[in-house]
Amino acid sequence: MQLTTLGIVAQLAGRVVNHLGYADDLCLLSLSGGGMQQLLSCCERYSEEHDLVYNGTKSVCLLRRPQTYKSPMANLIIVWEKTAIRYIP
Repeated sequence: MQLTTLGIVAQLAGRVVNHLGYADDLCLLSLSGGGMQQLLSCCERYSEEHDLVYNGTKSVCLLRRPQTYKSPMANLIIVWEKTAIRYIP
């Protein structure tokens, strides 16, 4: 399964996207924690199938929500290779 076929999208400059890549860097974009987890799981499967290694210690999660969003972030845990990804402010 590829990232573009998952149906998980965000908007960036009027375009619908769910990932950006440059050289050996990858930025995943999702409008929900569940969507982000699906994107990460897809990357994990891809890396296993193609013998790729992602550096999970360099991975971080940046969450931006409208000020009116009331749901607490503490309930959201994103996992990569069985380890929770740290959040940055």
